[in-house]
Amino acid sequence: MQHLHELATLFDPATVALIVEPGEPPDWIAALARQLDDAKVRAWRIVLGEPAAERPQAGCDLAVIAVGTACEAEALRAAA
Repeated sequence: MQHLHELATLFDPATVALIVEPGEPPDWIAALARQLDDAKVRAWRIVLGEPAAERPQAGCDLAVIAVGTACEAEALRAAA
């Protein structure tokens, strides 16, 4: 019998949204994106201020927010 805690998706997510702002250092964001690819999760990138790419209707298990303090509120809205 397997018991899954409600927080299990934080430690083993199936879907991850990487939320960034325009102008982020590309090497830093690329390194995060590579790590998500290596983890073999279904991941997509949301760039604040750009048209939303296709994303699952049900949302995601985990949102990685990589923005500066000026964009925190907008990033949290995008993650919701």
